[in-house]
Amino acid sequence: MMLSSKLLSVLLALLGVAVPCGAVFQATPAKQSPKVKTSPVKPVKPAKLQRPLVSITTSKGTISFELFPSEAPRNVANVVNLIQRGFYKGLLFHRIEDWVAQGGDPAGDGSGGPGYTVDNEANRALKHVKGAVGIANAGRNTGGSQFYILKKDAPQLDTGNYTLVGILISGMDVVEKLSAGDSMTDVTVQLPSGYKSRAVGNSHAAEVVQRAYAILPDDIAEKTLVENIDVEVSVAITGLATVKLKRGTGVKSVDDAVLSAMSEWVWTAAVKDGSPYPTVNKYQVDIFSMIRKRLP
Repeated sequence: MMLSSKLLSVLLALLGVAVPCGAVFQATPAKQSPKVKTSPVKPVKPAKLQRPLVSITTSKGTISFELFPSEAPRNVANVVNLIQRGFYKGLLFHRIEDWVAQGGDPAGDGSGGPGYTVDNEANRALKHVKGAVGIANAGRNTGGSQFYILKKDAPQLDTGNYTLVGILISGMDVVEKLSAGDSMTDVTVQLPSGYKSRAVGNSHAAEVVQRAYAILPDDIAEKTLVENIDVEVSVAITGLATVKLKRGTGVKSVDDAVLSAMSEWVWTAAVKDGSPYPTVNKYQVDIFSMIRKRLP
């Protein structure tokens, strides 16, 4: 409690203390605490990504799991490759049981795959525990795009007949809410710095799976011509082919007949490590046998 100057003067007078006229009494200021220097708050750096991180978005929520390249390098590389190609987007979880959720089949019934197979890989650290992510198959070395997520421990599967590729880090509640037919509206993967994907899947050039033969003019034996032509064939990733004449036989009716037949050929696209890609190649084609020889 602070006393006014007048009241303090009265009290001092009663006590016999002389008070100079006009004296002003001020309260002793309270001592201030010394200022404490605070260091600026440094932003917390996000944890460095150690392994590929997959996120699957569904209508029930998001599922996230880590992939383990050290345990299954080729199978992990296959999953990463398929995600980066957009293969999984829109596919369904076609199999839901009390212990497992399975998806990744383009056919939607458990019979489909990416068009190639990936061999099993032995796991040392990963086991079939709740949250484990593995590659479904129809027997050893027949893995592809289908994968499963365990809702319960399944040690009976630790026989080497299945390849485990990862472990769930969040979203088990989402997995348990999934129903058969729920779709993967989006699937993404984050890759750690320095990750290098291994080649997976088969590789081959563009191939003819069905050919037609040229209907040549009846008087061809009377004509003087070269018995082969050079063509340029462009094959899209869908297998759709476009044929262009580069060097003919010297007889237009013959050239037209051969090109007409080649326009009916059915091709499969070239594939590298399981992924189709467009190609443009030149061929020499025998007008009678329709056998082609690739040109440099």
